[in-house]
Amino acid sequence: MIRAGLARVLALLATIVRVVCSVIGALIVIHAVFVFFEANPSNVLVQFTAGIRDNFGWFTKNLFTPKDPKIAQAINDVLAGLIWVVVGSLVSKLILRFAPAAPPKATRKEEPPRAAPVRQTPPSQKPAEQPRAQEEPTPEPEPVREPEPDAEPSSNARHQARATARREDADAARDEAGDKAQA
Repeated sequence: MIRAGLARVLALLATIVRVVCSVIGALIVIHAVFVFFEANPSNVLVQFTAGIRDNFGWFTKNLFTPKDPKIAQAINDVLAGLIWVVVGSLVSKLILRFAPAAPPKATRKEEPPRAAPVRQTPPSQKPAEQPRAQEEPTPEPEPVREPEPDAEPSSNARHQARATARREDADAARDEAGDKAQA
């Protein structure tokens, strides 16, 4: 019981770590997008993401220094966000690795009553099985193949032949229906 509770608590902790790290990483990446597209720095949302980036992404500030400062800050911000997501995922997996395995779910000892009782014949009263004679497999008849014509009829000719056959079948069916109606 204690092991199951500890396993649940550690699984919850791992989930919280993964979600918090992912949110921090996402906010840092959003700040990178704001910087790259030159968002208004006095906007509240831009200031909020800048504060998150300054507090949680400080380790990648000025890591890469291309000539364009906008691209440099965007690259460094994206790298910080990616690191937060990867590290959060790894820490979450590490927490789950140390969690005790949850015991298998207990099976019910009592089965619910059945609608109709099942009668079982005692083994002494069951008829003995007769050994089955081995039947010889019957060979399958080979399909009858019609001789192939010398020239393959065109698709137009095949279409006309099918249409003629359908008309003949429909005429035959009408004739049978008429004969039955007269009888």
